[in-house]
Amino acid sequence: MELKGKIAVVTGASRGIGKAIAEAFLKEGCRVINVSRSASGIKGVEDVQLDISDLKKAKRWVQGLKQVDIWVNNAGLLASAKLSRVSEEDWDQQFLINVKALFFLSQAVAGKMKKGGCIINASSYAIVLSSFGNAVYAATKCAVESLTKSMAAEWAPQGIRVNSYCPGVIETDMTAGAIKERGKELLEQTCLRKFGKPREVAEAVVFLAKAEYITGARIDVTGGKLAIQNPSAAWTP
Repeated sequence: MELKGKIAVVTGASRGIGKAIAEAFLKEGCRVINVSRSASGIKGVEDVQLDISDLKKAKRWVQGLKQVDIWVNNAGLLASAKLSRVSEEDWDQQFLINVKALFFLSQAVAGKMKKGGCIINASSYAIVLSSFGNAVYAATKCAVESLTKSMAAEWAPQGIRVNSYCPGVIETDMTAGAIKERGKELLEQTCLRKFGKPREVAEAVVFLAKAEYITGARIDVTGGKLAIQNPSAAWTP
């Protein structure tokens, strides 16, 4: 599919993976809109400074759009805590951003899309194997995976495709601490023995936007993270 001239909206495109996704769509010739609390700073990207946790305001903005061809639910929230210390506020905020806002903004945008439109959701490797202290985050992403398949089925008659992308350990501000503390261990779990770059995730997202016969699917961008129990053995002389 040719993406030139398409309107692509990316939530949370002010930094990290989201910023790389916005840049990738811009290179494809799309009109790109970043919806986040901060500006992206990318020349050519339209910044809409909006907090999607204010769901009523965010839905009103979506309803004011004349056209959307590609909608990427990239924005997310991770609040680490042991299960015994998870607060109701932690729970509510993560489910609000990662699940509720994702669903209701997708619902609103689906009504704007013409045949051929697509919605792409940010998943996480946490749906396969959660990390200690991130159980609630993992639960939100499991909900996203389930919703992705249901959206794909229910909105297929409208000609709308819905897929998800699952990043592994990607070098961003969010993962900097984990890489510093457990970099060797994380690399040993990854077949390619390297950390991913935001642009590599963006390439997968652009592929999903172009792939006209893929819906209800997840594409993993993990470098083969835990593809087998001992991927590091392949690197042993």
